[in-house]
Amino acid sequence: MLMKPHIITQEEVESVIKRLKNNKAPGPDQIHGEVLKLLGPEQIKLLTNLFNKIYTGGQMPNYWLLSTFIPLPKKANATKCSDHRIISLMSHILKAFLNIIQTRVYRRLDERISDTQFGFRKGLGTREALFSIQALIQRARDVNADVFACFIDFEMTFDRVQHDFMNTKSRESFWKTGRYEAYELDLEVRKSHGDEPLELKGDFCVCGFGLHSSAILGPIQENEL
Repeated sequence: MLMKPHIITQEEVESVIKRLKNNKAPGPDQIHGEVLKLLGPEQIKLLTNLFNKIYTGGQMPNYWLLSTFIPLPKKANATKCSDHRIISLMSHILKAFLNIIQTRVYRRLDERISDTQFGFRKGLGTREALFSIQALIQRARDVNADVFACFIDFEMTFDRVQHDFMNTKSRESFWKTGRYEAYELDLEVRKSHGDEPLELKGDFCVCGFGLHSSAILGPIQENEL
């Protein structure tokens, strides 16, 4: 059981629901984000109790593991799987829950990431990386030094993440930081994202690897690996 300081508060739930984006397609439960924003204090209290039950028990509801996958063609006359980009529609209630967890663990994990990592980090991106490289090259030219660059393209990294390896890394990271309860929750979220049934033309199949394309914690987990 979690200690009292780690209990999800009603204020956290209210705050994260307010931040949900409007006009977004719902998941399989067909509950829109705008509907959650209409909840009153009593309904928010019930939702908070549900979140805490899941958080302390470590068991995700089965219906949260379902997503609707939609292939979008990258170009005209797309005929191959590689010619499509897959988006997944997940429950907005699940998004609210994961956003609370993301807020709690992001700062802790971000402290562990090297300053040279620009991907999937707040306030950092391609422009900042290019600026840093330009400054480094200019400094090297000023002192007549050589600069060696190595470009590596990790193809479909999100789709090929091995769950056993991610499980091990998550356990090491959270044990080192002393956040056992955060590790337990991260592990359960990983399971829900990795082992969720995929619905395709009415039939269900199970995806045993990779990260959910809409995973709130996906970028954090990717950087941790």
